[in-house]
Amino acid sequence: MMVEMGKKYRMLVNRILLFNLFLLLSCNEKSNSKIEKETTLIRDTIESKINIQPDLAVNGLKLLDESSVRNITSKKLQAKDFIRAHPAVVFLSNDNIQYLIASQYEGDIANYFSLFEMGYLRDQPGLDSVGVKIQYNDFISDSGLKLGMNLNQLIELKGKRYKEYSEHGVKVLSYTIDNPDSPFIRETGLPLYFINVSLKNNKVFKIIFGFEYP
Repeated sequence: MMVEMGKKYRMLVNRILLFNLFLLLSCNEKSNSKIEKETTLIRDTIESKINIQPDLAVNGLKLLDESSVRNITSKKLQAKDFIRAHPAVVFLSNDNIQYLIASQYEGDIANYFSLFEMGYLRDQPGLDSVGVKIQYNDFISDSGLKLGMNLNQLIELKGKRYKEYSEHGVKVLSYTIDNPDSPFIRETGLPLYFINVSLKNNKVFKIIFGFEYP
């Protein structure tokens, strides 16, 4: 009799333990699911407010930093009119294949650039006669953005939060930061930052990035 009661008692204890274990696992599963959902929500919220990581330099030459010109050349530079909408300095790759146009807005001090344009000299005849040759064969931004990339490489580097449009039959991918509450925009005091990338046959042949004229 005592033996049988002992067996029933152990069976009851085991059932209680199994039930408690089931409740614990169930609660943990719900808790983990809730955490995962909250984490996803936070991540999506953050990502929805960030379009891109901005590029601010090419081969050490920085936007809004006049002293950085020493990173690319020791020559004395003179911004020229009529190259683009604003006074600009033209740099040429060492192999004379690529160009970099650094534009400064009216009223800014010498070598204080607000906009960069990278491209191939073959597409811009005449720039070689006004350019300053530097030691690099490729112009590369601080994030790795460069000419000759394919579309997939571009999207992998800069993300999918772009607007696409056609300009004279050319595909252009445009990334912008224009939220006035953005710490990045507030710090610069300029209205908008953008990257426009032009592609032919899904290959990058021109890149313009920097700040919109205020």
